[in-house]
Parts: sequence; C-alpha cells; structure tokens
Amino acid sequence: MSDQTIVKNIGPENILELIEELANGITDPKCYQCGYCCTKSACPYGEWDPQAKACKSLKPVEGSLQFTCEKYDMIVELEKDSSYPIMGGGCSSTLFNTLRDAAKKEFLNG
Repeated sequence: MSDQTIVKNIGPENILELIEELANGITDPKCYQCGYCCTKSACPYGEWDPQAKACKSLKPVEGSLQFTCEKYDMIVELEKDSSYPIMGGGCSSTLFNTLRDAAKKEFLNG
C-alpha cells in the first residue's frame, strides 16, 4: 500500500465543498475499513512491515478498496472488556482522509 497525500486547493470556488466535507467527516465516525490507521502504525497486536509501510495483518479485500485485519477476531475477544477497544470505536482520522473517502463511497454505493 502506498502512502497517498492529496493536497486540496482552498479558494472561494470550493469553500462550500470543503465545509460539507468537514461536516461529513465530523458527523460520520464510522469505520469503512480503508486501512488508513494500519498504514500509520501497527497496533499492540500487530507487526510493522517497513517494506509495505503497513501492519503485516492488514489484507486487502479482493475487488474492493476495503481492507481486513487478520487478527480482528482475536483482538475483539481480547479487548471485549476494554473501555477503549482498538476495534469498533470508529475512525479517528475522518478529515481529509482520501483512502477513507474512497472506501466510504464504495461502501455507500454498494
């Protein structure tokens, strides 16, 4: 997975689009399994792959922009009594996250 950064030009012609994007990001914390968080750091249960620049447990869903975690079931079980579980808390990087935006669009459009 590559580390993608898209810089948006902010000007009078697209300020309404920017405001809408901010509002949608803030009000929709759902995880769309874009894998973004796992490309920034491995969780305590994962292992970092410096070549892929992602956690080794992160696997793409074939024919999709979404990803899965090979250790998901184990992590959910181990963290079931946690006040702040690693899985199931939603997205912590909703703003200007182009990977999430693309996965969300795919998810919502079926």
